[in-house]
Amino acid sequence: MFSLRRPVPAILGLAAAAVALAAAAVGPAHLASASVRIPSSAAAKPTVVIEAGAWADNSSFAGVVGRLQHDGYTNAATGNPNVKALVYVDAFIPAQGDTLQSLAGAKPGSCLAVPDPRTVFTFAPIPGAPAADVDAYVKPGVFTRCFANGLPASQAAVLAAIQRPLATGTLADASGAPAWRAIPSWAVVGTADHVIPPAGQLFMAARAHAHITRIDAPHLSMIADPGAVTQVIVNAALATSS
Repeated sequence: MFSLRRPVPAILGLAAAAVALAAAAVGPAHLASASVRIPSSAAAKPTVVIEAGAWADNSSFAGVVGRLQHDGYTNAATGNPNVKALVYVDAFIPAQGDTLQSLAGAKPGSCLAVPDPRTVFTFAPIPGAPAADVDAYVKPGVFTRCFANGLPASQAAVLAAIQRPLATGTLADASGAPAWRAIPSWAVVGTADHVIPPAGQLFMAARAHAHITRIDAPHLSMIADPGAVTQVIVNAALATSS
């Protein structure tokens, strides 16, 4: 699926996402995620649905979407249950029962796995929510060196400013049965990812029997190298659209 959808029961991720490819008849965190769905018309291209993960929105995939549109893919679809492939872009690939909290600390190296979360997050109350469930914003300095390392400083600052928060209650939400057990998967692993350590991504990708592509990019690989991310999505679409 080259849809960056991140329904918690199936896909978990952070600022990057997962993609789903579906036949026309699904990602964002977690994975997001993005989903590519294949329309009913045999001549039509698969539809690409992108859902970004936490602390980001789909504008992060502007470079990828533009390339897919140029190649004749659409950039949105809803209500398509016939997903044919999954593409995880610097994202968690959870098994049943996994949580963001457990996955974030599974391998050392995440800049967000710290003893005192107040050093990396700013917290804000959510109106009407339980007091323990608050919105978490990544501190600007942490965002630029952790999520956007390698990107121009001015671009990283903008991304930090427009980030969307994550409700802390979602960190303990357990994943349901993973879609990757029945659906072919692809994984883009940024080897300079400081949010989800590459070792953790590779472990999860291997567990999901995903086709792995390593690129020299940070967590926001869809911004740093949109061409490489697009190519993986297209490869997944071509491999599963016949």
